[in-house]
Amino acid sequence: MKMLSKIFLIVILYGLIITLNAQYNKHKTLPVELVYFYADVFEDSVLLKFGTATEVSNYGFEIQRAQTNLNFELIGFVEGNGNSNSPKHYTFADSLVEMAGIIYYRLKQIDFDGTSDYSDTVFVDFASSITLESSNVPSQFNVSNNYPNPFNPATRINFELPFLQILKIDLFDIRGKLVKEIASQEFLPGIYQLSLDFSSYSSGIYFVRFESKKNVVTRSLTFVK
Repeated sequence: MKMLSKIFLIVILYGLIITLNAQYNKHKTLPVELVYFYADVFEDSVLLKFGTATEVSNYGFEIQRAQTNLNFELIGFVEGNGNSNSPKHYTFADSLVEMAGIIYYRLKQIDFDGTSDYSDTVFVDFASSITLESSNVPSQFNVSNNYPNPFNPATRINFELPFLQILKIDLFDIRGKLVKEIASQEFLPGIYQLSLDFSSYSSGIYFVRFESKKNVVTRSLTFVK
């Protein structure tokens, strides 16, 4: 009888723990869910774009910038939407950035109670910048040939994305050796232009590969000094 009583007591306690956990999870707040964060380059600024799927107690986002030393500094603030169950979209224009070398950006998301979290880091490489030329949605994935070709020292390639997707862009030399990782990020649908500056490279034939989940396209470039 004592053994049965102990078992019965354990079952009751276990059931109580499950009930309390269920009640806790029911009322537990969801974090701010960042679904995209990337940078578009314009003539006079870098436009950061980011969005959330849900927000709970979101005070806002500190915008932080760094150069190659990765010593981030605060350059702005974007107010959050507090509590939200619908997608929210944000932008921040960095018009004071020095458009040279590689520039890094990250977000510091801050709750009303002062707790915070950092986003992944995105970067802009001004030797190979990607700009959004049009937000019109094309009918299919497409990558143009570069123009001019041959070139000295710069050339450009237009590419079209019909839907939101992760795109990886890499530069290879004629031997197939990876020269540079140009981009590996999520892009919104639209028409983009990739600008490449080969001032620091040797003359020769290079290849740019565009790779998404469903498409792989390679374009040949001829750099002549």
